[in-house]
Amino acid sequence: DCAPPMHAIDEPAALLTAVQHAIEHHDVVLMTGGVSMGDYDYVPQILKEAGAEIVFHKLPLRPGKPILGAVHQSESKSTLILGLPGNPVSATMGARRFAMPLIRKLAGMTNWEEFPPLVMLEEVSEKTLPLHWLRGVRMTQPGLAALVIGKGSGDVATLAATDGFIEMPPHANHAGPWPYFAW
Repeated sequence: DCAPPMHAIDEPAALLTAVQHAIEHHDVVLMTGGVSMGDYDYVPQILKEAGAEIVFHKLPLRPGKPILGAVHQSESKSTLILGLPGNPVSATMGARRFAMPLIRKLAGMTNWEEFPPLVMLEEVSEKTLPLHWLRGVRMTQPGLAALVIGKGSGDVATLAATDGFIEMPPHANHAGPWPYFAW
């Protein structure tokens, strides 16, 4: 049973109420926004106040570094909480890469783990990052992809031009092969 999305304002008391309600009524809580370190990013503190244990926060990842994973344990159940960044590209890639496999596992699927196909890049970018890099791509033929270069985590138009993304380890810049995660 899936409830409609809930919106909570960036105000600690309202956010705490919304989080407590979501934890009480759901097995999985997905949140977007409020996980960084800005003036209105209350999610980490609110989750602690709600009794959740933060398992990870801030992964060496681009886009999506502020991602947060937590668990709320009560006498009757455990609730997975995943806090995704508020930027749409980061949230979309984080949901695809982290939320979907976790939800499949919690649903009892035996084949929850992903074994993504490998693709090669048509052209290699000289740029590297010291982080794991999720890079949007467009498939040009089976096993071959072209990078779709965007203007950052808020660039929804570029995201719409992708078929999925590849995952590159820190400092990588060769043609691959790279794991490919289709939408």
